[in-house]
Amino acid sequence: MGRGGRRVKAAAAVAAGVLPFAFGVGTASADESYSQSFVRDHSFTRGDGAAVTCTFSGESNLRKAYGENLFRADALTRASGTNPACGITFVEAIATYVDGNGDRKTSGANSVDGDVQWFAADVAARFSVVHRVTFEDCRANCQVSFTTSPK
Repeated sequence: MGRGGRRVKAAAAVAAGVLPFAFGVGTASADESYSQSFVRDHSFTRGDGAAVTCTFSGESNLRKAYGENLFRADALTRASGTNPACGITFVEAIATYVDGNGDRKTSGANSVDGDVQWFAADVAARFSVVHRVTFEDCRANCQVSFTTSPK
């Protein structure tokens, strides 16, 4: 999918016409939502020398309700596949962003042998996530990463 994220804007609709304005009620403004996801195959050499291909995937999302200044953010990273070596992993999501005070922050989450999800509620700008999987039953090409930046 590349670095270009998909931008999604959602708005609550108010019926068109004179009636809402006659009562002093305006139309609702839009919430903001941005997402980027990826799916990649990754091949590595297992500890016993066998070649294995697993699926590496992830996503990151930003959401902000109308009137809010800061985004809520989340990220998910996972590895999967039919070979048991696809499940012997160290999985990470490492987020970097500017918070509401203008400070640069880096935080993340990790998991052994499973998916990982990360959450924050104070994202102001420059949000990106490094999704990384390290395959543990491995002797060559053991790590894969991808960066998402939905906005």
